[in-house]
Amino acid sequence: MAVFLASGLAASVHAAVAVFGVLGFGVSILAHELAHALIARRSSIQTRSIELWALGGMARLDRDAPTPRSEAAIAVAGPLTSLVLGTLMLGVWFGLPTDGMVGEFGRVAGWLAVVNLGLGFFNLLPGAPLDGGRILRAIRWAQHGDRYRAGRESGTAGVVLGWLVAGVGLWLLLRGYGTVTVLLVGVFIAINARVEIASAALHERVAGIRVGDLTWFGVATVDQWDDVATMLRDRRRLGGADAAAVLNDAGIVIGLVLLEAADAVAAEQRFDTFAADLMTPIAEVPRTQTTDDLADSLTGLNPRHPILTVWDGDLLVGVVPPRRLREALGV
Repeated sequence: MAVFLASGLAASVHAAVAVFGVLGFGVSILAHELAHALIARRSSIQTRSIELWALGGMARLDRDAPTPRSEAAIAVAGPLTSLVLGTLMLGVWFGLPTDGMVGEFGRVAGWLAVVNLGLGFFNLLPGAPLDGGRILRAIRWAQHGDRYRAGRESGTAGVVLGWLVAGVGLWLLLRGYGTVTVLLVGVFIAINARVEIASAALHERVAGIRVGDLTWFGVATVDQWDDVATMLRDRRRLGGADAAAVLNDAGIVIGLVLLEAADAVAAEQRFDTFAADLMTPIAEVPRTQTTDDLADSLTGLNPRHPILTVWDGDLLVGVVPPRRLREALGV
């Protein structure tokens, strides 16, 4: 995406100025996502990662917002930041002369103003997965008190919005204006809105279930250099957890290895494959407590490694095994 943007800008400004523009674009997207993360932190919600990609970015939070007010605050923070940046860049554009190298920087500032203002207003459109969809979900949640119904309503609005955007993109394409980008963005919105609807239904299914209700207490441990053959030979030690905590040489938990991953290793490779090769790093597994709602804990769940760790302070006391999670979710 950076190369594509730089090549386009370099056609009208100096290459060095084009690079400045691309960096400004990246910083703008990052600022948008950091705003979500910083406001989420005020509600004691941590951000697991921030991903930047061709169509923008995504801040992955470790759980859902606890109230409609915090949901709305987190959602509006990103577009508001983009609008502020766009306004500042607009001021720079008007304030700089129009000729020479300084003028080229001014034109790039004007481009960044359009990008940020467009990003801000577009994300305020009322439909998931856009920020405007989160705001709509918060409003509906506050009105009728059902967060899952509000999620389905926001997702439905996103499906309609997505296909409307795709329709506009197709019309522009047939009329010879622009590229296929608007069409693809609309399809992307519609598809992800349907994911939001399915996610809301899934969360509603486990409403009222606490993490402690599904926890397997007492997790077996293996050394990071234990081979798969040894681990499977002692599989009875793992019990119903279907997983083992992996310890490093200092006895610190560094990951989790699932029994199903060990079973998938070919027989002839089991003596040459170690726990460290199969484990999921502990930082990538959602961290919960027994009193947490299961629905809130699903936000950071990795579908390929569906397991939750359960902690008491800094002590790992148990896990919610994949089997129990699947039973609870009905999958």
